[in-house]
Amino acid sequence: MALTPLNTDNNSFPLSDSPFLSRVSTHYNDNKNYTMLSFNPGFALQAAELNEIQELFFMNLNLTQRMNANWIKLNTTQTTPFSAPFWEGLIPLDPSYLTINSYTYNATSNTVNFTYTLSAGWYLYTDPTSKLSFWVYNKTAFSASTSAIGSSLVYYGTKTAKGHIGCCQTNDSCINQDSTLRDGSQQSYQEFTCGASRFKVIVNTSSSSFLDSYLNLTAAPVDFSHIFIVDLVSTVKSIRYPNGYIVQEII
Repeated sequence: MALTPLNTDNNSFPLSDSPFLSRVSTHYNDNKNYTMLSFNPGFALQAAELNEIQELFFMNLNLTQRMNANWIKLNTTQTTPFSAPFWEGLIPLDPSYLTINSYTYNATSNTVNFTYTLSAGWYLYTDPTSKLSFWVYNKTAFSASTSAIGSSLVYYGTKTAKGHIGCCQTNDSCINQDSTLRDGSQQSYQEFTCGASRFKVIVNTSSSSFLDSYLNLTAAPVDFSHIFIVDLVSTVKSIRYPNGYIVQEII
């Protein structure tokens, strides 16, 4: 199905159909999250891969523009518009992706218990090593109940992983490789037609839950990408995004 707000159904992007054969829309529709192409010296470069680069560029540009519009607009729960968001973690395409379903606050212990839902959709991921940012798609919504104590800020986020997916250079079954990356114009297998591998970002590598929490962001593991904060330290207690956008004020 199409990944809102983009139509990623098969062959839906401008250069996806024959004879151009870009595979960006089908890759995202298959939840592969291939964010970059990595060319392999010594192998033929496919014209389809140059078309993929173009579509990836415009897809990233389009999603970033939509994100800025979604966040800058005056939201009914905010008193002033917010500037475009940015933090090094996972930024939702729209602030409405996070909803607080219910909460209870204990003023004596300065503790909040809450349930939340994080929507399926597009998230802007920043690689902690290179500081480059890529759009990735999370295909499933997630709901859970949790609690936080107000001795310090509590950061919530998910595990991410990254790596290269190769193109099968032989006609055999490939491990950790993708046979669909071969030259799509060939009707049958031809060796040495794998011009490029793909750089892939995987969201939610934690097997137990979608989100983890850390009191100290600098002490979190390198694969932790934070999304929102529980702030019971400030004068205005809230569940908010790192740029200050309040999702739920705690009273």
